[in-house]
Amino acid sequence: MKTFLGVFLIMFMVVTSSGVLSGFMTVVEAQNLHAQIINELEDSDYDSSVAQTCFENASKAGDTLELKLYLTDNSIRTVTDASQITSSDDIEKARVELKFNYAVAFFGIKQEHVLSGYAL
Repeated sequence: MKTFLGVFLIMFMVVTSSGVLSGFMTVVEAQNLHAQIINELEDSDYDSSVAQTCFENASKAGDTLELKLYLTDNSIRTVTDASQITSSDDIEKARVELKFNYAVAFFGIKQEHVLSGYAL
């Protein structure tokens, strides 16, 4: 009886830890993509073709990218597609929000999380 209980507990721990590790890896991948997007936008000075690549990379990863552009005339424009960026000369900074799904199947956890940062 003790052997079966021990095997059951070990199997439970393996399944639980694999689910938690899978969720952790999802978060790490999203953080890396978020940092990459911020770096690319800063390095390109908010070029629309680079922004389009960032939107495509986020979409391929199953994530949603949203940019809030702070313009030189003190207005703010929310962009969900690179085609909405008309001129990068008017952009002072951008708030980069990456929305991704966090899931641990064993516990039935599925949540949307948002990573937010600024490209200056």
